[in-house]
Amino acid sequence: MLTGGVLVGVIYVRRQLAQPVPLFPIDLLRIPVFGLSICTSVVAFAAKTLAYIALPFLMLDGYGLSPLQAGLLITAWPIATVVVSPIVGRLIGRYPDGLLGGIGLGTMAVGLALLAILPVQPVNADIVWRMVLCGIGFGLFLPANNHTIVTTAPQHRSGGASGMLGTARLTGQSIGAVMLAIIFNFANAHDGGAVIALGLAASLAAVAGAFSTLRLRHAPATD
Repeated sequence: MLTGGVLVGVIYVRRQLAQPVPLFPIDLLRIPVFGLSICTSVVAFAAKTLAYIALPFLMLDGYGLSPLQAGLLITAWPIATVVVSPIVGRLIGRYPDGLLGGIGLGTMAVGLALLAILPVQPVNADIVWRMVLCGIGFGLFLPANNHTIVTTAPQHRSGGASGMLGTARLTGQSIGAVMLAIIFNFANAHDGGAVIALGLAASLAAVAGAFSTLRLRHAPATD
């Protein structure tokens, strides 16, 4: 199935390259800042999804928490993102998007790494502040990265650029879910599978942060 998917993808891309305005915006990926932003988005969403799916297994099976307790603790992440994102909106244009994204993803990587090394029986506060750190990092990254994606494309290709937002997100989420399935095939939550997943998610967030900072070489002082 994987081989068939690759072959279909190659044929599809070759057909799109021959189009003046391709449905799949390969032409936009030739723009360095745009391509790096898409890579940043894919890897960042892979990290988030990998962590988001692994965390309930860690809390329920690893720490013995109830579903209600686990759900409430995990909500600290999206709440932090919601609080931070409007603030980041005021910073866009004053600071390079690549810098904001790099700082955010670095913060998220630290938060994920700290979640991976939680003590055997953590108190709720230990989990919450780490979740908040991840949420703050993701909230710093997302608005700035989306701003770059929709503004670096030519105006007549704005539709294709907007479509790539969803494509990058879904691609990253799919990759993250597949990664967790592979990890759990070898080690379940009791055997440290969830901890391994969080460590890998931290590494992916750091890689995404590197992609983000690379945009500083191609972007003006203010994105």
